[in-house]
Amino acid sequence: TDNRTNIAEVLNYIQNYYEFENLGAVVLFSDGNYNVGNNPLYGARPFIYPIYTVPLGDTTIKKDCWIEKLIYNPNQYLGNNIRLQVSIKAHQFSGFKTTLRLYKNNELIESKPIQINSSKFYQTFAFTIFEEKPGIFNYTVVIDSLPQEYTNENNRRKAIISIRSDKQHVALVSSFPHPDVGSLFTSLSTNPALNVYLITPDKVIDSLNKLHGIVLYQLPNQLNTASQLLKAISEKQIPTLFVIGTQSNLSYLNQWFPNPIVQQSKAGQFEDAYINLNVPENLFNLSNDLKETFELFPPLMVPFASYQLPANADVIAYQRIRQIQTSKPLISFTEWANGTKAGIIFGEGFYRWRLAEYYHKQQHTNVNIFFNKLIQYLLSKQKKERFVVRSMAVYNEYDPVRIEAELYNKLFEPLSDATISFVLEDPTKKQFIFTFDKNYPFYELKLASLPASEYKWKAQVQTEDEKFTREGMFVIQQANIEKQEYLTNMPLLQQLAIRTNGKLIPIDSISKLPQLLEQNPNIVPVSNSTENFITLLDIRWLLIFMVGLLAIEWFLRRYFGS
Repeated sequence: TDNRTNIAEVLNYIQNYYEFENLGAVVLFSDGNYNVGNNPLYGARPFIYPIYTVPLGDTTIKKDCWIEKLIYNPNQYLGNNIRLQVSIKAHQFSGFKTTLRLYKNNELIESKPIQINSSKFYQTFAFTIFEEKPGIFNYTVVIDSLPQEYTNENNRRKAIISIRSDKQHVALVSSFPHPDVGSLFTSLSTNPALNVYLITPDKVIDSLNKLHGIVLYQLPNQLNTASQLLKAISEKQIPTLFVIGTQSNLSYLNQWFPNPIVQQSKAGQFEDAYINLNVPENLFNLSNDLKETFELFPPLMVPFASYQLPANADVIAYQRIRQIQTSKPLISFTEWANGTKAGIIFGEGFYRWRLAEYYHKQQHTNVNIFFNKLIQYLLSKQKKERFVVRSMAVYNEYDPVRIEAELYNKLFEPLSDATISFVLEDPTKKQFIFTFDKNYPFYELKLASLPASEYKWKAQVQTEDEKFTREGMFVIQQANIEKQEYLTNMPLLQQLAIRTNGKLIPIDSISKLPQLLEQNPNIVPVSNSTENFITLLDIRWLLIFMVGLLAIEWFLRRYFGS
């Protein structure tokens, strides 16, 4: 009855939950069609149990023509072409013709003919669109119905695209290759609001005028002090993120700060430090899931040194050496030459965070979010608005809607005890009233799944002497993905059974399942034993009896002289 199917998540949950239990087998009843998550055949770890698959659904190929995939980027920027890629499938319609049409707000803007030339037809089409102004745009791709088609519900797909005009340019600069550089580049590239460039120190100087921020990976280092680059960056006051590692020239780096920030008693000394998020401050408004994920991450290689940051520095995370929570910063923000904003990561090896998250959760979501928040905080200027409300322009149907808010006094100090109301209005003008939850120093509101539609909102807050109001809108994008596939995915169910040493069992042979399970040699009972040790002092009557026997033996031996 759900609207999405994620087979891989179910199997991975079983894998993790029963990893140390005597799990004999898993029986999976499914049509084999997954539309969320990874392919269950390619999990992060091999399955520790056999899977017996029981195919459900329809195995009969019916006359149908449908849109299998619609691929597009929902977040675009002004000046870029919008590309929609549509994959079409058709069964048992060889020799027929139809038309693929693209609509914008119910107005036809382009069409493409489809000539079906086989009984199992597949073809990909592409539309390219250009918008001249920012906003939220609603596109629909439709296939004209064919005679005697099994269903028309899969002939239509929607694409809701948000176009913005505030893209920022960030350069990732390194003088040598390192996995950290690739990991950071990949994470930042997931943010559509950023243009990320990977470049060497000698070439980046010519591009400084168009940069909003810059990341210096282990620069200056032992082979390259990058003095000209550092001077140019400080003169232009470009926000900079420094990443310190085993190749960093710390003595030269300290010269660019008002006071030395890292002082090693002996050069070349490093140690492992785990990340300990500064939860009380929570400057990034990090979710609980992200905080829990960071508990699983391996340590960074940090300088064994004393650290001295200004009193007004913002510390995002501290170092945890083994099990000891220290006051040494691991990630922080401060200022360097000419009052330029600077972020500092005091360690290398965070590429392993990306690997660890995939190992535990088969995703990179939290690592990507964290590094993007790091860059957003670096690029953020002095707050000009005292009441800020942030929401996405487009949400997927059945996903929770998360909205954040910030409130400041006239000195731009956060106010964390206000009551912020949120009024949501649907297309029928019906209104729903909510209140933001307090999550110091921010506010957040989580709305349950909303039906696909367009919603307007208004947020209001009353301080002691002022009233603030913000308005906006967002769109819930329809997701009818369960209706896209009706045919049972037999190859996937077959391979899942073969690769795990299980079996595929037709539904009409389900009565044979108990016998098959009994014949599996790997499904065996496990016996457990428990040993308890009890001192004789706890059993006094036995102790007295044994002492009595020893006394009698001693007396008899003494009496008979042996």
